[in-house]
Amino acid sequence: MIFSGESRSIEPDLSQAKYIGFAGAVLSRTLRDYSAILEERLRVGAKVRIILMDPNSTAPDQAVLRSKGISSRQFYIDSLRPTLERVGILANSSVQIELGLLPYKPAFGIVVIDPDEPYGRIIVEMYPHHSDSFALTFELQPNRDSHWYKYFREQFDTLWNGCNQRHFSGKEIYKLVEEVRGISGSP
Repeated sequence: MIFSGESRSIEPDLSQAKYIGFAGAVLSRTLRDYSAILEERLRVGAKVRIILMDPNSTAPDQAVLRSKGISSRQFYIDSLRPTLERVGILANSSVQIELGLLPYKPAFGIVVIDPDEPYGRIIVEMYPHHSDSFALTFELQPNRDSHWYKYFREQFDTLWNGCNQRHFSGKEIYKLVEEVRGISGSP
């Protein structure tokens, strides 16, 4: 396990991936940074699965309770809108993209890259609570970190299954984007 206070570019790992999974609270920076490579991977048939907080649930309220300096759920709803719109743009390029919405804020962000292959990678970013400190990030490889690799591989699936049937793909994502555009700050 390699611990770091900084995230490294995972574009080289993504460039040949057949399966890419992202899970996190909002993922705005992550999806912005990797949109081009995700679009290219989708174009060649890779499967992409993205998991975010559900803006139509109490997840934004939970995020406020865990945050430092943010006092309104609207902040998270406003942050999720462009992320969902970006997912909608990616959905335009492939039906191989899936989106799941969690009814809670996850405790960590995770990227899985070909997780069931011997060369797979899992990158985990622990979300701090009420802190300005950096988010601890670590990278797992199946041959080096087998126990924790398996654990976080299963955690990604647990997050997906925790989306409580709020799963979307292809054109369904467009409908969701329209739904989220209409969400106000009230619970």
